Amino acid sequence: MNAFKDRVVLVTGGGTGIGRATALAFAKQGAHVAIAGRTVSFCAETAKMILDAGGIGFAVACDVGSENDVMNLMDDVERRLGVVDIAFLNAGVGTASAIVDQDIDAFEAVMRTNCTGLMLCMKHLLRPMYERRSGCIVNNLSVHAHRTILEGTGAYTASKHAALALTKAAAVEAAPYGVRVNAVSPGPISTEMLARSSAVSGGLEGWAERLPMKRVGEPNDVAQAVLWLSSPQASFLTGAVVPVDGGFLAL
Repeated sequence: MNAFKDRVVLVTGGGTGIGRATALAFAKQGAHVAIAGRTVSFCAETAKMILDAGGIGFAVACDVGSENDVMNLMDDVERRLGVVDIAFLNAGVGTASAIVDQDIDAFEAVMRTNCTGLMLCMKHLLRPMYERRSGCIVNNLSVHAHRTILEGTGAYTASKHAALALTKAAAVEAAPYGVRVNAVSPGPISTEMLARSSAVSGGLEGWAERLPMKRVGEPNDVAQAVLWLSSPQASFLTGAVVPVDGGFLAL
């Protein structure tokens, strides 16, 4: 029996990259998927891929840093698909700046999406999950949640450390209600964002040389980890963070 058939899954930041791959992977397993993001046209492309493959999915605009947006998102998903069973909270942004040059508005924008936005989504997901005494949330962190990887990433690194703390706090609070909260910490993954990055000389090949496995990951590598964390096979796992990083954090 397919563990995800007819389950309602929410993916934030589902318009590209890891979010899109995860939405498609859930849909392939029979889940009904809501794809949320600030650029709704990208989310609509993901939804079309699901529909074209015979699945069920829809796109919705949402800025996770706005509580009104998050509340409207939850209402829209429940109205169209039902109460969320599984959520992959993947929305995230970054900025590159040394701390001495950091623009406060840019800093707060990163924190608002990566930290406050994560909290708001969990806030409005957890209560109905508590009432049903079931549910699963997987947060997308980063290897930046564990150490400083590059200079000029202070805002992003701080936001991901905060997201890690929120994940563990939520896991402890949710456990008595039968709800699990876990996370993945991707390393370098072959996405447009990484390809555009000039932080490491040599682009994707430069990143690959830094990893024990000598290759960057693919979005589906992360998606499969998210599906496993969301499955009954991980039923005794909560508060855990799974690195999907080609061995980077083992160095």
